[in-house]
Amino acid sequence: MDRRPHRSWLVLPILAILLALFGVSDVLIGITADPGITVAITGLTPDELRAASPEGYRLADFMVRTQGVTLAAFGLLLTVVLLWPYRGGQRWAWKAAFI
Repeated sequence: MDRRPHRSWLVLPILAILLALFGVSDVLIGITADPGITVAITGLTPDELRAASPEGYRLADFMVRTQGVTLAAFGLLLTVVLLWPYRGGQRWAWKAAFI
């Protein structure tokens, strides 16, 4: 019989923390955090977009930062739910973590 404590429950909170960190990086860095996304959406690099349309660049940067706030908040809330109620075995937290 294995008497070591099981730490597999830590995988989900670690992933939630990483999700929050990705959101924080989007908020701090903005559109230049991942130029590939800008190229996929607009067909232009961030520098090309800035040169072609400064207003469009500001709008895209605002969108990325706003979505970063949403991602960071979701990651933080998920981390809190996973660290206390989920680990405590509360049924609603188990369901909420997998929705």
